[in-house]
Amino acid sequence: MIKIIIVVILGILLTEIPSAFAEKNTFKTLVIQNVWIKDNPFNHPMTAGYLTIYNKSNSDTKLIAVSSSIAERIEIHQMSMDNDIMKMRPLKDGLIIPANTITYLKPGDFHLMFFGLKKQMTPMETHLINLTFQKLGTIAVRALVKPSENGERLNHKKHNH
Repeated sequence: MIKIIIVVILGILLTEIPSAFAEKNTFKTLVIQNVWIKDNPFNHPMTAGYLTIYNKSNSDTKLIAVSSSIAERIEIHQMSMDNDIMKMRPLKDGLIIPANTITYLKPGDFHLMFFGLKKQMTPMETHLINLTFQKLGTIAVRALVKPSENGERLNHKKHNH
């Protein structure tokens, strides 16, 4: 009976904790939420991150830099497919966040690439990520580490960085 109670409590905690970290970060004219990082294979030096940015302003803005103590560098990337080969390209000039629009950084599209990870990304941990926007400044947001879908870890062998 005690085992059943423990399993039920763990189940409740595991379903409620992620929603607690789907926090809404309001920063000047932006709303940033659903910030998360994909877990990584043991000792793998890179992973990806995702988020949603709503620009409530009547003017475009631009995400120009991302940093965190967990990685040597973080780049803003765009993914594309070319003959069934996934290609990533960094957006050296940043990512434009159009006025009055929601921009999604999501798997298979725009995303963040974390290089030179300084620690293992373990599901349910949170890490601070600094997002710098042109003319607006920098905000630190909490990112939740989520397990890869279907238990599959990030596979960069098929990627062309």
